Amino acid sequence: MARYRLEICKGEEVRFISHLDFMKAFERALRRAKIPVAFSEGFNPHPKIAFASALPVGVTSACELVDLELQEELPAAEVKQRLEKALPPGIKVNAVNRCHDKQPALMAVINRSEYLVRVQAIPGAVIHNQLLQEAITSFLGKDALVVEKRTKKGLRETDIRKGVYSLRGWLEGNDIMLEMVLQTGTEGNVRPEDVLSGLISLGLPLDKDFARVHRTRLFSV
Repeated sequence: MARYRLEICKGEEVRFISHLDFMKAFERALRRAKIPVAFSEGFNPHPKIAFASALPVGVTSACELVDLELQEELPAAEVKQRLEKALPPGIKVNAVNRCHDKQPALMAVINRSEYLVRVQAIPGAVIHNQLLQEAITSFLGKDALVVEKRTKKGLRETDIRKGVYSLRGWLEGNDIMLEMVLQTGTEGNVRPEDVLSGLISLGLPLDKDFARVHRTRLFSV
């Protein structure tokens, strides 16, 4: 057995597919590339593939991390080359690295996501830089900030403040750009849409339904 850690992109062509469909597309590419993926044992064996963090529908990414276990060792460059030829448009391999067998699983260590969000004001509203910076300062200055957060059981009021580690913003023409580092992983998740809801609650008239979200980094601290 041999473990590999991959960094892959999810581009515009596939941003509206679900995380499950994204995983299935990746698995099909592995089969087409004839990469000897290892399987679990038992009555329902499944391929030993583990993503660090599920990516919401509509979000693109430059940095999705995947752990992959193979039945035999192959050069990392060969895995990358074979997989690149089999992946559909919109999914690209940035890097493939051989892992130590005792290296911790991704889901056990990844706890931060960095995002870049492009959003505009609601129709008829104008957001100037002073208003934007005041809203961000107010957000970061709070000890708690409760928003309605979508969960599997429906909407629930949740305090997201402790899961927002950094937030900055600037203007690009009619667009408001927001860069944020948020909690992700087994201890909890804050999504960019939650941060937008928090800023809206502080008086910033953002049209969050048309926000474009791009994940730029997954890491641990």
